[in-house]
Amino acid sequence: MTTMYISPTLTDLYQISMAYAYWKEDSHNNITTFEAFFRKCPFNGQYAVVGGIKEFLEFFNTYSFSYHDIEGLKRICPDYEKEFFQYLSSLNTSQVQINIIPDGSVVFPNQPIVQLTGPKIVCQLLETTLLNLIGHPTLVATYARRIRQQVGKERVLAEFGLRRAQGVSAGINSSQYSYIGGFDSTSNVYAGIKYNIPVSGTHAHSYVMSFTNLSQVKDNLQIKYKNSNQIIENFKQYVFIVNNINDESEITTNKSELAAFITYAFTQPNNFLALIDTFNTLESGLINYCYVANALIELGYSPKGIRIDSGDLAYLSKEIKKKFIEMSSSYPQYNDMKIVASNDLDEHIVGSLINQGAEIDVFGIGTKLSTCFQTPALGMVFKLVEINNIPRIKISENDEKTTIPCKKYLFRLYNSSNKAVLDLITNQPNINDYIDEDGNILCVEPKIQNKRVKVKYFIHEELLVDARTITDNSIDVAKKRCDYQISTMREDYLRISNPTPYIVTTPEPFAELIRQIKNKEKVIKTLI
Repeated sequence: MTTMYISPTLTDLYQISMAYAYWKEDSHNNITTFEAFFRKCPFNGQYAVVGGIKEFLEFFNTYSFSYHDIEGLKRICPDYEKEFFQYLSSLNTSQVQINIIPDGSVVFPNQPIVQLTGPKIVCQLLETTLLNLIGHPTLVATYARRIRQQVGKERVLAEFGLRRAQGVSAGINSSQYSYIGGFDSTSNVYAGIKYNIPVSGTHAHSYVMSFTNLSQVKDNLQIKYKNSNQIIENFKQYVFIVNNINDESEITTNKSELAAFITYAFTQPNNFLALIDTFNTLESGLINYCYVANALIELGYSPKGIRIDSGDLAYLSKEIKKKFIEMSSSYPQYNDMKIVASNDLDEHIVGSLINQGAEIDVFGIGTKLSTCFQTPALGMVFKLVEINNIPRIKISENDEKTTIPCKKYLFRLYNSSNKAVLDLITNQPNINDYIDEDGNILCVEPKIQNKRVKVKYFIHEELLVDARTITDNSIDVAKKRCDYQISTMREDYLRISNPTPYIVTTPEPFAELIRQIKNKEKVIKTLI
């Protein structure tokens, strides 16, 4: 969330220390390529949805050290030469080429999401902020998509996570990137206004509890018929009349709750959706809702439905649906009323509710989404892959942590049915160089190199693109991109349990180059 200036000093001290060392040894202008990627998909899945690119590009395009930034660095690093600070004061990103995978894209491990090519000192200084701005949005977009995959296209998903999010930026990330990932609305008013996201919500238990009896409802609540100028002088009394209640003593439900519902419906008759589980969901809340909804219907309005936030959501939703069906014989409008469920939901609870046949139309997801509770960190890394056109590799005894050297190009290959077959990482920009005379590309797993596969070339899409070619960074475009790319993936790649790993590979010539680079740099142990 870049609603305000982000200082280049929002970084780790070692970035400044390395920058000073580069400058001091006069290697700061060496041309490097750095790439940001993740090694393992979050939430025990096999894919991720990119988020945070828009915010990083805003930071990248306005990158500069202010006077106050420089003065602060002087206090932290008093031994550094003053000429270094003069150099930093004029530093910008104008000489850095930035390639990105846009927001909403479906990505996989070891693929460069951001690629920076330019002076070593500038690229290095961007690392920490880059990882900070992309990690959480990518998690939110990914988790939102996983929930959307659970509920299908018909049910509505509402993001309710602001109050539990870990800070302002996380709260706004949750709103806009859950929307990109597949949600329909947010409760966050600020995000709704800023990003034109639909905003939804009703009242809290505190609103119901703020009433103690029906006498608190004024007798002069005048309400108009929706489609005429006729006025009902006493809305409370009208609720009684419509429901054949002759006296308050005949009401067996919680009267303070009924008072709250009458008042709330009076204030917004076009958008009446009530939280019904403050006292007793079925024996009080649902009945009180129907009392008020019936009156609104008689006046020409269309009540929206109910929300439940506790109890056995599957059982309660089925009972509520039965009541709505029963009421629809008198008031057909009940057929259109929605049942909204919240209460610390996550993808597993949502999946369980659906499997139980829960009659829930709208799921409100808060804490588990905004905090990315199951996988709170993406584990993105930022690695040097090339310097002065010389490939660089980090070698680890753990093959997962060994990097893929060289500046890369990334292609997604599709079959004749427009389904993604695999992603191809190359060190050359022309994919045609790898197609043999039979129309096949021979691919080798880049790190361990024990898996080989041939793919029949049909059509491809370039995923890693020049950021300057992205003319529309809006969340609506990112949302459409996510929907489209998900539609090209096989269902087994997307399922929640035991998903099939998607193939990310390299053409054989690049795999051979990687092997040579690795052998050249690897230190061979001598046994004595």
